[in-house]
Amino acid sequence: MKPVLELVYQDEHDRIIHEKIDWFPGMKVVDVLGMPQFAHLKGRNMGVFSKIVAEDSHLFESDRLEFYSPLMIDPKEARRLRAKKDKTR
Repeated sequence: MKPVLELVYQDEHDRIIHEKIDWFPGMKVVDVLGMPQFAHLKGRNMGVFSKIVAEDSHLFESDRLEFYSPLMIDPKEARRLRAKKDKTR
């Protein structure tokens, strides 16, 4: 069985996409971003198993590389708005 790397990202229709690609020794995040089918993910924050990584980070067999969508609103601000809404009820 070939070693694989799992990619997880949200597409333009807000669907969560899980893809498996072949992994090779010495592979880095920048190698994934250089693949034409994943070029649209450049500029997003990314992590491996929820830990933020840089583009020059090495990837290991069976890693889960996650690309995060930009936040629509700051979480603290969202909490403030919910709290304000609850007080007006």
